[in-house]
Amino acid sequence: MLNMILYKYYSDAKYNFEALLNENFFFSKTCKLNDPFDASFQLVKPYKLFLEHIKEHLHPEAENIMGNYGTCSFSEQADNKHLWALYANSYKGFVIGYDKEQLEKIAEVVEAPCPLRPVEYVDALLNLDDLEATFKAFTHGEETTYPIRECFRDSKIMDKLWEYLCFVKEKKIWSNEQEWRLFAGSHITQQRRDNVKKLENGYLLPIPQHAIKEVIIGHNMDYRNIPFICNIAHKYEVEHIGQTQPNTDEKDFSIKLIDALNLCKYKRK
Repeated sequence: MLNMILYKYYSDAKYNFEALLNENFFFSKTCKLNDPFDASFQLVKPYKLFLEHIKEHLHPEAENIMGNYGTCSFSEQADNKHLWALYANSYKGFVIGYDKEQLEKIAEVVEAPCPLRPVEYVDALLNLDDLEATFKAFTHGEETTYPIRECFRDSKIMDKLWEYLCFVKEKKIWSNEQEWRLFAGSHITQQRRDNVKKLENGYLLPIPQHAIKEVIIGHNMDYRNIPFICNIAHKYEVEHIGQTQPNTDEKDFSIKLIDALNLCKYKRK
């Protein structure tokens, strides 16, 4: 059985090429995400009873803690037109396909929890004022269900609630992205790690070995960026290079992926 591939969309900005050539992922701080409700304390503010409990018991600085978490996003799809337009600069950028099993090893690399999970798309938010309402949390891949009231007895469970909220998005708007996320919690954002670099807008974490399996170029990419793509393919010994192409044959507004290995005439080591 083939391993699952998760796809990350990149714009053609210079720093994206540099990050990959330096073997780094960029994790954006959640307070810098484009959706004001995505992994945001805005999800919590409507719940007055819950906020009172926070102030009385734990995490008086919860908004700052949550805003400094880091996320790195992927999709199950390589041909998602919405993602190509929004995150890959209208097909001027590119997509990297990552082996899911290798991505999960990033926790070993940084020696800290860094879970990889699919985003949960919901029609309505969890009612945090209902202390018997439950949410799901994961520890070492094992799922546990907690009631809200347990958060006020154990700071570790409260941390799990913040993490849960970072994997929840509005179904009506975002479900077509089929998103997965790597999550950097307080073990990474609040502690010093030799292989984690902290930036103003986020964090640089190392890409695990053998994680990169595919490179896909947008059909509008500037030809001057092709050498960067070739260097990335060479560095990671990628065997498949593809390119997007509007699929006019099917008359259904779709995008197909064609082989583009001939764009990079490189020799493997």
